[in-house]
Amino acid sequence: MKGKLEVLAPGGGLSAYAYVAETAFINESLKPYAWYKDLVVNGARGHGLPPDYVGALEAVPAIEDQDPGRVEKARVIAMRSVLPRPRTGL
Repeated sequence: MKGKLEVLAPGGGLSAYAYVAETAFINESLKPYAWYKDLVVNGARGHGLPPDYVGALEAVPAIEDQDPGRVEKARVIAMRSVLPRPRTGL
């Protein structure tokens, strides 16, 4: 389900959309892959989210992905996310 949220940001309030799982489809026994958890934690840290929130993300148990191709794709995505973005419109 897609929901609209009001988010507090350093420059003021922003509207954002989030996808929220319906209760009937949540399975607490499932764990994220370690590469996905790392991507989320690093993104939260990189965007300056509060240390307590980052710590809560780090505390989420994760499992190793047995698909080497998917792990490699995730590694490439993670590397791209830390590279400087090209400047446009100059």
